[in-house]
Amino acid sequence: MAEKTLSVEEKGRISPDGADAVYENHAGTWNSCIKTAIGILAVLSFFLLSGCQKNEGKPETKVKAVTQNGIIFSHESGLYADSSLKVHMKAPAGYTIAFTTNGTRPSAADASGKAEVEVILTREMTGYLLNHKKWMLYPEFTYSTLHEDQSLPYGVVLNTALVDEKGTVGDKVQTNVYYLREDYARRFAGCLMVSVTTDAKNLLDYNTGILASGAVYDAWKKTDEAKKVIEKQEWWNVETNSTQRGQKWERPCQIQFYQPKNALPNLEMEAGIRIRGDMSRRQNQKSFTLYFRKPYGTDLLRYKLFDKAGEYETFALRDGGNDAEFLKYKDIFLQDLGRGGKFTVLDSRPAVLFLNGEYWGVYLLNEILSGKTLHTRFNVDEKNVVAIKESEVQVGAEEDIKYYKELQSFGKKDLTDPEMICSLYRKQ
Repeated sequence: MAEKTLSVEEKGRISPDGADAVYENHAGTWNSCIKTAIGILAVLSFFLLSGCQKNEGKPETKVKAVTQNGIIFSHESGLYADSSLKVHMKAPAGYTIAFTTNGTRPSAADASGKAEVEVILTREMTGYLLNHKKWMLYPEFTYSTLHEDQSLPYGVVLNTALVDEKGTVGDKVQTNVYYLREDYARRFAGCLMVSVTTDAKNLLDYNTGILASGAVYDAWKKTDEAKKVIEKQEWWNVETNSTQRGQKWERPCQIQFYQPKNALPNLEMEAGIRIRGDMSRRQNQKSFTLYFRKPYGTDLLRYKLFDKAGEYETFALRDGGNDAEFLKYKDIFLQDLGRGGKFTVLDSRPAVLFLNGEYWGVYLLNEILSGKTLHTRFNVDEKNVVAIKESEVQVGAEEDIKYYKELQSFGKKDLTDPEMICSLYRKQ
């Protein structure tokens, strides 16, 4: 298999709702301010993309055997300087081992028939997602492309399962990820490295894959509306599997965090993953939301995601939205201008994402507003929190939308009318 890793490069476009505002007065002043702001943002993006902090030295992985899901592994997940890695696996008595190295779930076809297996992991074993990039693209749109770059770092996903004496492959799959050859401490100095793995079917399946154009796209492009969108090449209006929302489109995954200078994951746990955003769902580098729920193991992430340890029900990996290919960090920069004032400013930090061992690009790891967030910061009872986004309840009960509509109604009231003010008091 020719090895390939992911580099996202798309033609820059702005959706119709992102049109620039035009100011008739003080044009010179505005132009000057805009140029200054762009200069500041460009410098900020350079420093963030360069790694955020100084390089503190190359981490070294100490090799030690570990037992996971009953299998003894000669090496655990981590960052390794070698260009290839020999991993030895030994099953408990009465079992043999089935394994894959491309991110897919082991099946009977992957059974080795052996209780002890030795596999040499190499770069040629990675790149499954990009090798099947046609399943993620929209062929009717010239905008939809994915580019290959063999110089990018990579990891090999080793999925293993036990096989009993009857030849039945166990339901529990052990996932280890081995990142090879790259000096990650130098390349991503100071940045959090996030490794997300899931069965490739969860990403690319025609009917259920959240990264696939899939069945939704094929059904949509037959409609009269789609034919107009395709003719105008309005890619931001396309409908695909990845534009679908809700828990129905959440998939189980494993997540690992590598803090700067660490060669072994600081944390490894199960979670749920969804596509995030609006227009950016149509971009090749998509945003993601990670959810922590009891069915995955725990309903809270307890970890130092930002400056200090906290508890999180969810967090976002954001591609930059409409600015994904330009000033990726613009939103965070503007938010930080309000930090220290009478505003609730959510935390954020730069991170690099690897999806099934494949480099998926630079992201913003963002805190998401939730009842837990407000309880932690302001000691507010989580049951009393209602958060509305784009006229939909994000936190709270569905019926809480009435409070939002009542607030909106004030825009149509004449609050200079004494009788109106009195009527409001009477409602108390």
